[in-house]
Amino acid sequence: RNGVTEVTVAAGTRDERRDVVFLQREEFTVEDPDLTVSGRAAVVRTRKGGPTELVLFHGRRLTAQGYTLEADHADLGVSAVVTSPTEIQGRAFSRSGGTVVLTRPAGAATLALNGQILGNVAGTRVSLTFPPGAHRWQLTAGPVEPMPAEITASEARADGVQVTVSRSASATRTVIERSDDGGLSWVAVGETTDGLFNLRGVTPPAKLHLRAVAANGPVLARPGRDFPVVVTGVPVPPPAGLRVLVPAAGRVVATWGQVLGASSYRLYRQTSGSSDWTEVYRGPAWEFTDAVSGAVPAVVEPGQAAAWRQPVPEGSVIRYAVRAVDGIGEGERSEVVSTDPSSWAAWLPATSLEFKRQTAYWLPPYVRPEQVPPAAYPP
Repeated sequence: RNGVTEVTVAAGTRDERRDVVFLQREEFTVEDPDLTVSGRAAVVRTRKGGPTELVLFHGRRLTAQGYTLEADHADLGVSAVVTSPTEIQGRAFSRSGGTVVLTRPAGAATLALNGQILGNVAGTRVSLTFPPGAHRWQLTAGPVEPMPAEITASEARADGVQVTVSRSASATRTVIERSDDGGLSWVAVGETTDGLFNLRGVTPPAKLHLRAVAANGPVLARPGRDFPVVVTGVPVPPPAGLRVLVPAAGRVVATWGQVLGASSYRLYRQTSGSSDWTEVYRGPAWEFTDAVSGAVPAVVEPGQAAAWRQPVPEGSVIRYAVRAVDGIGEGERSEVVSTDPSSWAAWLPATSLEFKRQTAYWLPPYVRPEQVPPAAYPP
């Protein structure tokens, strides 16, 4: 009623909680002895014998259970899960950044933002300044919880895989977990401190998942995303989607798809009149620009009729192929693609890459005039 909803969940049980939801179209202020809200949207959740949760979606101030969150502007969303004066953690989001002031009972604790320690605090007022985007903050008397670690790459081996793990602020080690049932259950298979982990003893063919769990002493971060691993015992297949374009005379841009388990790629070139293949690139990227004389851009309107009207210049048809490399060796060659200027495959239409951004529900009267986005993006 009047933009305030109060709900009691699982009354009389151990999991009993009370949710108070504030939501109105316009700015409002509620002032009670132990509850203050100034804004448009907020939630207060209290649990029986558990932490208190505060969320200020759009507002300036939220006070409950002796704790206060104050945002310097209404478009800064912030949350706090309060266990004690020295054990509080939450999230914040704003497109422009901003500052939040937390008021709490005094107590010595460590302040961290995205797992990075900012310093020690002891007073009742704690100020946090957030850059644009989404962030996680923490106030703790113990070890700081690291940010989640992710497996970013893999290299297939004959009986396993080597994975690369991202660095995580405040993490002292990273636990690697394995799942053989599609992520339903997990078991730890080892740890790493240098960002590399080798899983051995897998009998091919096998498909499994790995994930990384950053740790700071006994404190574990949330697990990273599942990373699929396929062990075949043979070199990985060739990349798909090889494409070559000639944006300017003498310059060929080759792109291809990523191959799971490949550590690097090798691009080969074959010029007109030659049966030999020359390696022009070796590395982990999925794109390479090759400087080669004779290559010419595609004609304005490719196809058979264009080939009749404009013969292909001698030496302009250059062929490319790519192979993937893993811990076993170099795989098979991909499909061969050429720079034939009369081919539709080499044609790049001269069109503006703009995509519609506006819809009827992002125009007045559904939103205020200042909320209307550009007609297309990028603007």
